[in-house]
Amino acid sequence: MEKNKSKKQFRQDIKNKLFCLDNKEVVETGSIIMKKILDLKRFQKAKKVFTYIATKGEPNTLFLLKEILNKKEVYVPRCLDNDNITAIRIRSFKDLSKGKYGIAEPKPDLTELFHCDSESIILVPGIVFDEKGHRIGRGKGCYDRYLARQKKKCPVWGICFDFQILKLIPFDSWDIKMTGLITEKRTLLEIV
Repeated sequence: MEKNKSKKQFRQDIKNKLFCLDNKEVVETGSIIMKKILDLKRFQKAKKVFTYIATKGEPNTLFLLKEILNKKEVYVPRCLDNDNITAIRIRSFKDLSKGKYGIAEPKPDLTELFHCDSESIILVPGIVFDEKGHRIGRGKGCYDRYLARQKKKCPVWGICFDFQILKLIPFDSWDIKMTGLITEKRTLLEIV
């Protein structure tokens, strides 16, 4: 870890790299990542998947969603007014509308909540991760608070481009570690 570098500095450094990626590269690399996820036995066995809807610079989950919407229970984030998120079930792309930050999210009339169990997997975006599973997100703590509220635990995989994984990053006691990381080059599961 670069000595005395803050989360904010790590976040900005990687964000700069993310926004320099051309769209074609993001789409192609994102597709590789999503195909890797679909091929993982643990993912294939999961009955419920809570996944993010990608924004600029994130591996796009559209391909993954197309593949699993009719095969698994699929949940995606809904932003709440207090910078928290909840996970709501969708059954098709028609269940999505533009949300608080311009990101697609479940329509307001949908209310079926995600409950983590042994047959679930959670896919989380981030700006930067380290090899121990620590994550720096966008800085609001939405995913950390959401994951901390889950009564049962299940695999939580960070999804990112390989350059977003560093050796070690700063973290706080309230930060929730990923149990796995998946990039176009690496699949690190069961991180301890």
